[in-house]
Amino acid sequence: MGKPDDCSKNIRKRIRVFIRTTIVDVLFHRRFLRDPYPGIMHLIIFWGFIILLLASAVDAVTHYSGIHIRGVPYLWFSIIVDIGGILALIGIIMAACRRYIWKPQRLNTVLDDDIGLALIAAILISGYMVEGLRQAATEINIHPDWAVWSPGGLVFAKAFAGMSQDSLLFWHRFLWWVHSALTIGAIIYVGLVFSKLQHVIVSPLNIFFRSLGPIGVPAPIDIEKAESEPLGVGDIKDFTWKQLLDLDACTNCGRCQDACPAWATGKPLSPRKVVQDLKVHMLKAANNPANQSDNAPTLIGEAPSEAEIWACTTCGACQETCPVYVEHIVKIIDLRRNLVLAQNQMPETAQLMLRNMQSRGHPWAGIQSLRLRGDWTSGLELKILSEGDNADTLFWVGCTGALVERNVAATLSITRVLKAAGVDFAVLGEAETCCGDPARRAGYEFQFQIMAEQNIEIFKSHNIKEIITSCPIAIIRLRMSILGMAGFQGRSLYPVHC
Repeated sequence: MGKPDDCSKNIRKRIRVFIRTTIVDVLFHRRFLRDPYPGIMHLIIFWGFIILLLASAVDAVTHYSGIHIRGVPYLWFSIIVDIGGILALIGIIMAACRRYIWKPQRLNTVLDDDIGLALIAAILISGYMVEGLRQAATEINIHPDWAVWSPGGLVFAKAFAGMSQDSLLFWHRFLWWVHSALTIGAIIYVGLVFSKLQHVIVSPLNIFFRSLGPIGVPAPIDIEKAESEPLGVGDIKDFTWKQLLDLDACTNCGRCQDACPAWATGKPLSPRKVVQDLKVHMLKAANNPANQSDNAPTLIGEAPSEAEIWACTTCGACQETCPVYVEHIVKIIDLRRNLVLAQNQMPETAQLMLRNMQSRGHPWAGIQSLRLRGDWTSGLELKILSEGDNADTLFWVGCTGALVERNVAATLSITRVLKAAGVDFAVLGEAETCCGDPARRAGYEFQFQIMAEQNIEIFKSHNIKEIITSCPIAIIRLRMSILGMAGFQGRSLYPVHC
């Protein structure tokens, strides 16, 4: 399920980025620790299980090779492993307190969470019980100085100290099999039920294949193939396989929801819910015997709703905070593309904005629409490009910098700085138009491409070699989106500086 995606390219670069991300965001938990309590909770669970897995590997090697750790090295090995398990158990207790006692709004507890926590706790506790029975039978009376190097097991060893040797051996063997069955059962559960615990496998894959470009830049639509290919995403199968991998990687942690300004201001958007709803829809579609026939569930309107799709500001806060690098924005833009281009549905505010872009070359309404784009240049000794003029350096002002009063002040300040620095630059004045970003984010890809083509022709006609801009939106669009279009058509675009 899912369309092809070119994210499997640039493998060498991906490996370098993945290694850096693994060190910073996985081993040191940079993104997790922005929220201290759950960050520390996850950190000690993570490192606790890393230690336990390494210890299990060492035990397997020593068992089958016959080469055993002895003496002081073994004692240190024992205490490090026990501390790892204790850390993991503390983390599980912290998770249970947070999920079942404090219940923060962003957490959406389901049965899978209960089973996952119970399985991990049972595996850890049964492991210490097995160790305690071994210590009670072999160490606590004979070598008590050894037992203290396994503090987790020592607690249970003291509890079992009054049992007979035969009882200790029987229960040790019995609980060893219980512990093994719980561990194998947890692996089977994760594999068969698509449990949240599968993120230990899926999340690294998702991080490896994540977009290496700026946040929220969607793939362009080839207008020539628009009639034969879906416009945007109206069916779960219209997503790429990487976008569907995002849905599996999401752990439902709610960090994106807490970071979302739309959610904070009471709008009907939760990035967490959008991703989880899409995941439920994906599973329904995959299990649909009619293979996406008329009996298949509806995507837009059911998962998610139109109100959720249009509430997103595409600011990127959700993606900045996601520890597994789920990419929410492109999915929402693709859903908007289908609404706008295929179903001709959009809010009145979006319609007004797009009409303004088509008729005035900018998205603004209200008092800003009464200004002319070149008004800010009045009284200034600036080189304003006209037909036939050339310039090496262009100062791209942008819609906001030219039309919004408080931003015009910043534009004037920048021109003074450039002049003082001796920079030879020119501006387009009335000839400048929008970079097209609002149209692309609203899902009206065709309008964006029209404006991008206009800008490319303007740059070529004036032989522009360098662009200076203070507009953060223009930086992304000029450097990435329009550059991508130019590259697609055998053209080139020059550096953007801010």
